[in-house]
Amino acid sequence: MKKYKETQKFGCPEVWLLLGGLQLGLTFRFFQHLLEGTYYQFPFWAFLLLSLPLVGLMVYLWKVRVEVRISAKKIAVRMRDWYRTRRKKIHVADIAELRVVDTPEAVQWVGGNIAFDHAHQYSLHGRKGLYLRTKDGEEYFIGVREPRALRPIIEKMKKKMD
Repeated sequence: MKKYKETQKFGCPEVWLLLGGLQLGLTFRFFQHLLEGTYYQFPFWAFLLLSLPLVGLMVYLWKVRVEVRISAKKIAVRMRDWYRTRRKKIHVADIAELRVVDTPEAVQWVGGNIAFDHAHQYSLHGRKGLYLRTKDGEEYFIGVREPRALRPIIEKMKKKMD
């Protein structure tokens, strides 16, 4: 059986532009005060106090990853960032409900976004992916970039579930 494997990174360019623009503006302003001799108005400790959270957030977003592996026997997800890793393996025999969710990109920016309130979410790319419920009642949403590529694999998994 064919396997599906994907690694997701945080890729929202608007957030990167915002954080980078803020950091660039702070750096420019600090050096402007330094060169003009008005260093006392924006000292280095203030620059650090404002820059460290921005740099920390950028490093965190740079490091966050979601790895999805789907085979005939199980669905494995690993979500990691700079300080921890969360892993989840769900065997096909434990799945009660499984469906592919494929929504347009624009849906995540309007009020009509699909919400899985009680589901454990593993996604960095909106509302495209797999929704599944286990026999124990646990719900999961696992995001993927190309849900259409999953359809043949999911159909084979559903046959094994029956």
